[in-house]
Amino acid sequence: MVTEMTAGKPQVGDQYHCEICGMEIEVIMPCQSQHTGPTFKCCGAELAFGGTPRDETLTPEAARGDFTA
Repeated sequence: MVTEMTAGKPQVGDQYHCEICGMEIEVIMPCQSQHTGPTFKCCGAELAFGGTPRDETLTPEAARGDFTA
């Protein structure tokens, strides 16, 4: 349930991904802060909201496991 306190903050099931290396996270506990929500970063950039299947987000280097940030 989205309330005034949770509007605009990550909710259960929301997915974020790094557009550089393909790392993905899924929210399993909603943000309970009374202030601004969290900021997710990877590879020096904010994570993009809304993930795609892992196979489609990985770079060839990351898929082989030899990616270094």
